[in-house]
Amino acid sequence: MMIVIGTMTEVAPELAAQDRDGFWFGLGLGAGWQIDEPPAGLTSFGGVFSLKAGGTPARWLRVGGEALTWGSTSEGVERASGNLMVTGQAYPMVDYGFFVKAGFGVAGSLIGGSVSGTSTNTGFGSGLGVGYEFQPGGSLLLTVAADWMIQVIDVGQGTSTSSFLLLTVGIGTW
Repeated sequence: MMIVIGTMTEVAPELAAQDRDGFWFGLGLGAGWQIDEPPAGLTSFGGVFSLKAGGTPARWLRVGGEALTWGSTSEGVERASGNLMVTGQAYPMVDYGFFVKAGFGVAGSLIGGSVSGTSTNTGFGSGLGVGYEFQPGGSLLLTVAADWMIQVIDVGQGTSTSSFLLLTVGIGTW
């Protein structure tokens, strides 16, 4: 006697093979922390926004661009940091949603307050990240990710290096 319980897809749909093809797009929101010491008296915690899009040259690789931003307000001072990067996102196990990513491009920072005025600076930005992409149905993508955003910015009296740990939850499509 043989009993069939079901196929892998029926038992655990989240383990089903992931489809990846063509153009993709995603938005993410979350929270982040400045890892190195923030300026005196200011918080290291802030909100995160990401916007990314690109193409899929192979099932195991997505390439494209990403805007990754962090911002906070404390003690009447608004701060924002962001990178605009070319990115690659690789899926080491092609049939599952786990990915690693890396990117490089330009970085920018803004510090402003009602008393001190506004200061903007630019420089080099890079990032590393890991995440998992769920595909609940069709071309809908739900993503959780952790990114390490690194910036080397010219502050007028030399360069300053800042880094941020960013956690996001996102939605996208391909």
